[in-house]
Amino acid sequence: MATLVTVIMDGEFGDRMDELTGADDVWLLASATNLDALERYRRAHPDLRVTTFQESVGGPPAEELVDLLPTIALHHGEYSQQPPFDRLQVHGCKANHLVLAGLESIGFRLEGPTAYGFAAIRERLA
Repeated sequence: MATLVTVIMDGEFGDRMDELTGADDVWLLASATNLDALERYRRAHPDLRVTTFQESVGGPPAEELVDLLPTIALHHGEYSQQPPFDRLQVHGCKANHLVLAGLESIGFRLEGPTAYGFAAIRERLA
């Protein structure tokens, strides 16, 4: 059984919350736009598990994501939930060399680019 974590790095994602179909857990950049939309979305989808996060380094989305990946792996990995997450979707960030190294460090590999960013799958247990 696949477990999907979706990460929203786009501070203007907002009203596109309906694109989150299939996500088991969502990590959402806590911008005013996203938090307003999340409040509305949660009324219709009360079971959606969402963790909000602040930008940590104020840098490009790829740097922010790489900083966030170990925390996501800790919260959704084999020591925190069964089954551990094995799919990752990222909105608002492209997979560059930093992201590829970050994915590898948590046992994932790039599945491919998407219209919204990229998808990754678990390659091995981290």
